[in-house]
Amino acid sequence: MHEFFQQYADSTIIIEYSNQSFEPPSYKIISKKSGILNCFYYKAIDSGLLKLYNRKLVQIPDTLRAFLQLKKNNFRNEPANINIFFNIVAINPDITKKIWLDISKFKPWQLLDDKSYPECSAVIMDANYSFMHLITKKEIKTLIYYAPEYYEKQCPGNKNRQGIIGIERLFSRYIPIKESVF
Repeated sequence: MHEFFQQYADSTIIIEYSNQSFEPPSYKIISKKSGILNCFYYKAIDSGLLKLYNRKLVQIPDTLRAFLQLKKNNFRNEPANINIFFNIVAINPDITKKIWLDISKFKPWQLLDDKSYPECSAVIMDANYSFMHLITKKEIKTLIYYAPEYYEKQCPGNKNRQGIIGIERLFSRYIPIKESVF
C-alpha cells in the first residue's frame, strides 16, 4: 500500500493502528495528488483466529485447526495493500484541506521519532506504539513512538511527541474507520 501511494500520489501521511491482539493493524490515510486531497482507511475483517483457538466454541480436528490457524496467521502478517479492505472516506474537500493544513502545523516531515531524542526516565509497560508513515515520491519514512501521550505527560515539552499526539488526534477526529458487523 505504501509503495502504491509513493508511485501515484505526491505526498501521503498514514497513521497505523496496531494492537496487541491477533488482528492485523488498521490504517488511516490522507493523500495529496495534484492539489487534491483524499482520505482513506484500511481495516482487515475479523480473521476469526480467536474462534479457532476456542476449542469449546468450535469442534475442529487438531490437524485441520492447526493448518487453518497457520493460513490465517499468514494472512495477518501480509502487509496492507489496495484490496477489498481499502476504502475511501467521503469527506468534504474543505474539511480535507483543513485537516492537511492542521497536520502541516506540526511539520510532520521534520519530526523525529523515539530513537532520535533523549529518553524520559518514566517507565510504562504494555503500552501501544504510534506509527506514522510519511510518503513522498523520493522516500517512505516511518516514525515510531512508544506511548507518546503517557511520556508527554511524564516528561512534557517534547515537540516530536506533541506532533504525533496532535496528528493522531486530527486523524481520530476527522477520519472514521467503519467497524465490521458480525
